[in-house]
Amino acid sequence: NFNLNADGNINLDASGEMNFDINDGDFVNFRNNGLSNNTFARFYAEDGASTKFEMLERGGASNNNLFLINVVDAGETTIETEDSSGSSAHITLRPDGDLKLRPNTGDTMFVSSVSAKPSVQLQNTNIDAVAPELVFQKLANGADGDDLGSILFKGDDGSGNVETFAQILGEINE
Repeated sequence: NFNLNADGNINLDASGEMNFDINDGDFVNFRNNGLSNNTFARFYAEDGASTKFEMLERGGASNNNLFLINVVDAGETTIETEDSSGSSAHITLRPDGDLKLRPNTGDTMFVSSVSAKPSVQLQNTNIDAVAPELVFQKLANGADGDDLGSILFKGDDGSGNVETFAQILGEINE
């Protein structure tokens, strides 16, 4: 064990690398006032399967209400929240600009095993008369017959094959 206590600030200054060596499966706690029951964050060293970082609610008031980042093979990353009551651990993103998702595959999926979900909502809380928009925009010189966007309604047929049963297609027609 190594303990470092201070009544004031501790400054770590390195002109090169600063390393903290931790054994596989072990973790480092970050605590408020050094109290063992007041852990507000925890970093777990790679355990052969993943590396993870947890932040606990309100300075460690609970061990089962948390924010978690977990990294596994090939950089696959899961970001999740956990609420002991099971319903209030929302994630809100508030960038000071646009929120852009640009996966290398080009696909973004919303997945749920809950009936009638996932649901995607566009909510406008402004008091003016202008509604929210869903925009499909192709950013290239267009020509007659070019598709601008489509909405596909897919499902499994009676044999379990994925089929497109209906679609809405927007196309250039000059």
